[in-house]
Amino acid sequence: MAGTNGKAMLLRAQGKTDEAVELFYEVIKHAPKAAAPYEALGSIHEENGNMRQAIKFYMVAANLRGRCATEWLDIVDMCLKLNDDKLAMTCFVKGLKAATTNEAKLRILAKRSTFYLERDNQMKSLQTREQMLPFLDKDNASNTLAFARDLVHDYLEVKEINGAISTLQFLTREYANDIDSEDIHSLVELFIDQKNYIKGLETIITHCGVTAEFSSGTPSPQDLSSVLQSFAGKEITLESVNFPAEMPIDLRSKLLQCLVRMKVLSNLDVLQVLTDSIVSMDADDYGDVHYDVAETMVVCDYHDTALPILEGLVQSEKYNEAAVWLTLGQCRNALGDLRAAIEAYQRVVDMAPGHHEARVTLSSLLQQMGENEVALQVLSRESEEGSEQGDQELLLHKCQLLHSQSKAKEFISAALCLLSLNLPSQFNPDMVRSMMTMRNIKSRKTALVGSFINAESQSVSSHYEHTFFKGMSQADKIKFQINFWDIFMKLCRTLKEQGMHDKLIETAALGVSCPIFHLDTNASKNVEFLCLKAGPVNDNVYHLARNLTQQNPDSIPLTILNGNERLISGTYNQAIAEYMAVFKKLPDNDMVLLCSALCLLHIACNSRVGRKNALIIQISGLLNAYREMRGECQETYYNIGRAWNQLNIQFAAVHYYKKALEFPPAIKDEEVANRVRINCFQAFVKTSLQ
Repeated sequence: MAGTNGKAMLLRAQGKTDEAVELFYEVIKHAPKAAAPYEALGSIHEENGNMRQAIKFYMVAANLRGRCATEWLDIVDMCLKLNDDKLAMTCFVKGLKAATTNEAKLRILAKRSTFYLERDNQMKSLQTREQMLPFLDKDNASNTLAFARDLVHDYLEVKEINGAISTLQFLTREYANDIDSEDIHSLVELFIDQKNYIKGLETIITHCGVTAEFSSGTPSPQDLSSVLQSFAGKEITLESVNFPAEMPIDLRSKLLQCLVRMKVLSNLDVLQVLTDSIVSMDADDYGDVHYDVAETMVVCDYHDTALPILEGLVQSEKYNEAAVWLTLGQCRNALGDLRAAIEAYQRVVDMAPGHHEARVTLSSLLQQMGENEVALQVLSRESEEGSEQGDQELLLHKCQLLHSQSKAKEFISAALCLLSLNLPSQFNPDMVRSMMTMRNIKSRKTALVGSFINAESQSVSSHYEHTFFKGMSQADKIKFQINFWDIFMKLCRTLKEQGMHDKLIETAALGVSCPIFHLDTNASKNVEFLCLKAGPVNDNVYHLARNLTQQNPDSIPLTILNGNERLISGTYNQAIAEYMAVFKKLPDNDMVLLCSALCLLHIACNSRVGRKNALIIQISGLLNAYREMRGECQETYYNIGRAWNQLNIQFAAVHYYKKALEFPPAIKDEEVANRVRINCFQAFVKTSLQ
């Protein structure tokens, strides 16, 4: 076959391509595992411009040769010229398998990393670079470390913590004698960020010469992981921690933080030497380390140990800052020293006027100390200066404080201001009218997308969370919505109690237009119903009820509402017709019988009615039926007594009033009983039976 292949190559050189192709196929037929004819056919197709067919033959040739990574890289270049990324990826995989040397593997991985980077797939590019680490020259540790550190930096830029950790773990495993304290510090810091304190502690003990003695003894390197797991599960206790004197303060801080954050120590006495070695350093030079340690202790409820560290920090010129005072305030507050905590939070407010959390906490502490006016001033100060989100948080707490102090006027003003912050910027009366005419919540949400933001691709929820909930956790968002609804309901009740009915109607209408209520379906329905309750019952409402009754004649609520409208307007015969229509469908409804009796009573009280006796008989029958259905109780006899009183049949009224007084009130309220006594007395007077 070698001779035939050579003859085919000669024919090709002579320009007899077709004959050469036939001979190459003949060679393939008799020697299918020979790579040369496939490669030759590939080059012929490449010369003819048929690149896709050429790639197929080149791939077969490269597969048959088996261990030639260079050929696969050439095929990758051809695939990229055809923009066939999928086939290029296949060639990368094949080439990596075919590579027999580290240098060849590095060439392929480097090219694949560039391939991903050119297609904006940075994560895949970084992962490919990480795959290069085992093939780098171990004799040139400095270059490998520089490459790995750059890779860690790039991982952290895209916030891929796991990739950075795996890269640093590779260094600690393969280059344990070449890494420095910064590499260990970076790895432990990443473990702490992921709350993997056991791994962080294990890394420090393994690579920093730290000796930890437990109640079970000093663990060997092989048993260290299992011993730390037992320590985290409180199965064993820590007896002592010894560390080299030359150990950097940053790593000592991380060692202390890992042990504290595990929250298995009842106190920090066993770490006293380690703590002293850190806080004994000059605060002006190492204050950031002091603060990290103290903050960790405060977060983990070791306030007694953290307090002197923080008090020392605020005495230094460099670290007399708002953040340190804030942590000191939290520490003092947790220890129950309210007066000292107030002092600390006041310093925070003075240094950082825009710190809303500090203002709220300071106001709460002042309120506990009985200084309500000062607490209000703390909440009020920022609202004149500040940001929209800060105004909301402060106003919310201010409203709660004002309501608890029963300062109705100030509460109404603050609550309305809070509500206005949550309305669209282009809010106007026309918008309210438009929102009120919409029949369902979905339509209002759609309208708010157009009025609140000018982007159809965004929802009310996403925009509102971006605008007002920025930086809030999910729990804080839910808490704010609940508190905001509570303030809104208190505002409506206060307006009602103050007799500000017009303002109540306006506020309820504003609630329908408030986007925050549309984040929750139940709140949307409740504010809609509240608007209905607060709104005036006028001719338009009853006109709507009449039209709806005609469209839905079987609707019992609409029929009752229509009957009530007829009763109020004085068309008693039509009202009776509506009530009787309901009674036919609900024969056990005692309220309908009472309303029907009232209609007849109004007719009978008209002086121009000629059949008064017949009406009284009908009224008596309806009232007796009402009594049987409603049952004997104070309310029943009181209603019947009032009816006879209005008909001026006083002896009957007195009888039923006396019966009413024999029964206890339905609720613990003497108001009804007092009314019965007054009416009974008046009936006695009218009949001269006193």
